[in-house]
Amino acid sequence: MLLISLTIIANYYRSSIILDDAMIISQTLFRTGICEFSDIREIETKVMVTPTIHGVSSNPMIILHTGEKKITIPIKSFSARSLQELAQWLSNHCSHAAINQATFDMSEGIMPSAFRKK
Repeated sequence: MLLISLTIIANYYRSSIILDDAMIISQTLFRTGICEFSDIREIETKVMVTPTIHGVSSNPMIILHTGEKKITIPIKSFSARSLQELAQWLSNHCSHAAINQATFDMSEGIMPSAFRKK
């Protein structure tokens, strides 16, 4: 088995995404999500916006929907280039899954933002 093909790590938030030829592993400080590419039915990228006293706080995330569960991957701490590679990787390995427009835009280099909401 090919151990690790691509690893994206953000040390500040202690989160990492490990991509293999068969699965994706998302690790944060408090939880780990493991999902095989063949189980993914839908890939959704969205930005949760919360109003604060100083403006708004945004929390961009990728949600992988399977038949029985969903895995939420927080993507705020990753670079734009890493996110573009992640979106391209997911598009290539999950061609059977429904991919929303924001994820497709991210694979083209247009990052999700709270200020560009449609």
